[in-house]
Amino acid sequence: GVKLIFLARNPIERMISQHRMRERLQNFQHSKSKALENQLEADISAFLKKEPKPMPRNWWRKGTSVANKGIPCLFTDDYLNGVWSGLYIVHLSRWLQHFDRRNILVLKSEDFFADPATAVKQAFEFISLDPAKVNIASVVKQVFNSNTAMDAINTNNTALKYEGDIDPKVRERLRAIFQPYNDALTETFGIDTSDWS
Repeated sequence: GVKLIFLARNPIERMISQHRMRERLQNFQHSKSKALENQLEADISAFLKKEPKPMPRNWWRKGTSVANKGIPCLFTDDYLNGVWSGLYIVHLSRWLQHFDRRNILVLKSEDFFADPATAVKQAFEFISLDPAKVNIASVVKQVFNSNTAMDAINTNNTALKYEGDIDPKVRERLRAIFQPYNDALTETFGIDTSDWS
């Protein structure tokens, strides 16, 4: 049968990165972190208006009153909403309607980048390829998707670089929103998301 591999990144860092990428691609210049924080707050507000209220635990799973109609796509009109994009368990639950849990492997990006050889070996084993038959060291050294195009866009344009972290209050709001979804991801797929805070 079909096997799916899902690479998940800390949703807060992914959300920040998404907005930085949007800035670069649209040549959008935000010289201060406040502009980025305003974008993050706008995504938070839009999500909180659409999240089912009161939020039943695991509202995205079959059998709940909301999910009886299928797992809703809350952002058909704004699929780039950073909060919505980071609710991995919601998106994966849609996959679980069609694929057996045993046919979905979820890997953390942080683990992949920290130890690519181990992650590639795990992926090979998952798809029933013998890792011993492949020179994994040479595979993980290959560059399949470089940042060359992005570097060309950003040449001599230091204004597009975001320095520093976001306001701790904004980070805490995001952490609180993502926490139950991250916990459900851990519960369902067995990955440790405790460092995503």
